[in-house]
Amino acid sequence: MNSILLEILKESKINLTDMTLRTTFGTSFNEKTFDISPKDFLKFAKEDLKEGNEKGFINSITNSKRAIDCQIDQTFETLISKYENFNPIIHDFLQNFEFESDIPFKLRMIHAFNLAPSLIISKSRTLRNKLEHMYQKPEIHDVKEALDVADLFLRSTSGKLGMLWSEFEIVDWKNNELSFEYSDKKFKIAHKKENKLIKTYSINPDNLEFYGLLRLMISCEDEIEIKETFKIILKQINHPMPIDKIRICQGD
Repeated sequence: MNSILLEILKESKINLTDMTLRTTFGTSFNEKTFDISPKDFLKFAKEDLKEGNEKGFINSITNSKRAIDCQIDQTFETLISKYENFNPIIHDFLQNFEFESDIPFKLRMIHAFNLAPSLIISKSRTLRNKLEHMYQKPEIHDVKEALDVADLFLRSTSGKLGMLWSEFEIVDWKNNELSFEYSDKKFKIAHKKENKLIKTYSINPDNLEFYGLLRLMISCEDEIEIKETFKIILKQINHPMPIDKIRICQGD
């Protein structure tokens, strides 16, 4: 399959050794997708803990896991597609990252999109492992840790989604410009030259580069992640430019 983004980069002749990413418009993506929200499950987990008995502890751990699962599915439902119907092409995107062998698929996606730090991802995996041993009486410190992990997970992901730069642009010193607008679960890309529109493109979840661009959008506030993400994107689309020559910085 030919890469749309590769075509865009060749058409625009943007200088990949001297680029600046500038943010232009932000949007909140914290939408309530399901009847019961992640925060609802977190509240249930806190109420269960207060019961102070074995039944309450077990229910608290279970609801902590549900809070994380609900947050994950709500995130994907908002940004990509139906949470149970991913395009298999996303597995190619995940090949760009290293994971511990027992990290579940959806947690791998959360990590790959830079929505939560690796420590919280690891702790979330530990919580899942504990639930596999539910025939053992849970200790209160395990219940409290599960609640803390769920709370931190929700704060991390909802914090990132609370204000994303859904419109941003990449420019070079020759005034070549690529303007990105994320809407309707796809990227609309405008190639401009000295503010004159040359051509427009569209990239959706059926295109491999969509997932790299999504990570770039989520990482707009982090210059290190901007650089790493752009390198991943160019590697995905088989751009001939040597990765070590790529230069992109965060602009005002």
